[in-house]
Amino acid sequence: MNELTRQGVSYFESGDESKALECFIESLRHEPDEVDTWFWLAMTLDSLEERERCMRQALRADPQNAAARKGLTHLANGIESMGEHPGEQHKPVSVPVAGVNYKKRQSAVKNLRANEQVFLRREPYNPYDPSAIRVETSSGQQIGYIPKEVAQALAPYLDDASKLMSARVVGLQTGAMENQPVSVKIAFYVPRTMQLPAHTHEQIEYFYDDSGNHAYILLNCTEVDLDTVKTELQKDGMQVLHSGVGSRMASNGRFYQWFIRIGTQEGADTHQRVSLFFERVFGILSNESRIKQLEADRQALQDALAQAQHDRDQLKKEKDTLFERNLDYVKNTDRLRGEVVESEQKIKRKDAEILLLNMELAQRDAELDDVQKLARIAARRFRRGDISS
Repeated sequence: MNELTRQGVSYFESGDESKALECFIESLRHEPDEVDTWFWLAMTLDSLEERERCMRQALRADPQNAAARKGLTHLANGIESMGEHPGEQHKPVSVPVAGVNYKKRQSAVKNLRANEQVFLRREPYNPYDPSAIRVETSSGQQIGYIPKEVAQALAPYLDDASKLMSARVVGLQTGAMENQPVSVKIAFYVPRTMQLPAHTHEQIEYFYDDSGNHAYILLNCTEVDLDTVKTELQKDGMQVLHSGVGSRMASNGRFYQWFIRIGTQEGADTHQRVSLFFERVFGILSNESRIKQLEADRQALQDALAQAQHDRDQLKKEKDTLFERNLDYVKNTDRLRGEVVESEQKIKRKDAEILLLNMELAQRDAELDDVQKLARIAARRFRRGDISS
C-alpha cells in the first residue's frame, strides 16, 4: 500500500470520505494496478455500479483475486433476497446494527421506520473485514454493518446463497438532536443448525391456544429456552402438565416447534395470566399489550409533534423579526455555499468515474493495437505472396 492510499485510509477512518476519495483517485493515477486501493475506493463510493467497476479493475490487475470475484457476485445481485419466513427449519434472531452513528449514514438511519424491510449484503472486498455484511435500505442506502463476530458466522451462509438476506427493523431509537447517538436493531431468520455468538438474541415466539379441550402454550424457540419457560411457569405457580415437540396446526393456522400443556383454574383468566407472565419474565408483549403500548406511543408522538410545531412557529416568528433585513443575503449565501459543496462533490465523483472509464478505454486501446498489428503483418505476408489470395 503506497503513501497516498495510507493517507486516504486515515481520512476514511476519521470520517472525511471526501478527502479519502481524493487520495484514492490520485493513488490510482500513479499505480492503477494497486488492488487494495481499488477496494478502498469501492468502500468510498455509494453507487453499486461504481463499486462493480472498481471490482472489475481489481480483477484486471489480479485475475485470481477471490475477494474481487465475490464482490462482483454480491454487487451484481439486485433486491432478490431470501424470504423473511423461510420455514420451520429456521429460527429468528435479532442483532444490533454497528456503525449507525457514522456521519454519512445519519440521513438514512433517521428516515428508518419500525418494521421496515432492510437487506444484508456481503462485502468480501472490505479491507477491514472480509466477512463484512452491510445493512442497507431497499434503495441501497447504507445504515451500518452486522457486528463482526456475528458476520463471521453468517458470511459463509450468504456466500453460498449468493443473494441478499431480508431483515426487519425491530428496534429503533434516534436522538432528537443532530449529534445524539442512535441505535438500530434488526431481526432475520437463519437455519436452526447455525450457531451464532451468544450475545445475539434468539427470539421466543409464543401463542396461547385453548381452542380444544386443553390449554396450551405453543412456542418457537430453542430447547434451552423451552426448559427455561417451563421452569419459570412453575415458579409462577402454573401447572405444567405435559410438553413436547409440536405436531398439530394451532388455531391461528401456524405450526410451532414446541407445546406446553398447562392447567387451568375455574373462573380464572388463564390467557391474561399467560400474557402477563411472558411480559414480566421475558419482556414479550401480548397483542393486546402491544396495541395499548403502540396507542400510548402514538399519543405521545402526537403530543410531541404538536409541541414541536408550536415551538417551530415561535422560533420562526423570532427569526423573521431578527433577520428580516438581511434574509435575502443569508438565503443567497447559504444557497451558494451549498451549491459550491455539491459541485465539489460532483466533480470528485466524476473524477472517479473518469478514472474508471479511462482504465477501461486503455484496455480497449491495447486490444485494438494488438489486432491492428496482426492485420498489418497479414497484409505484408499477402503482398510477399506468403498467403495466397
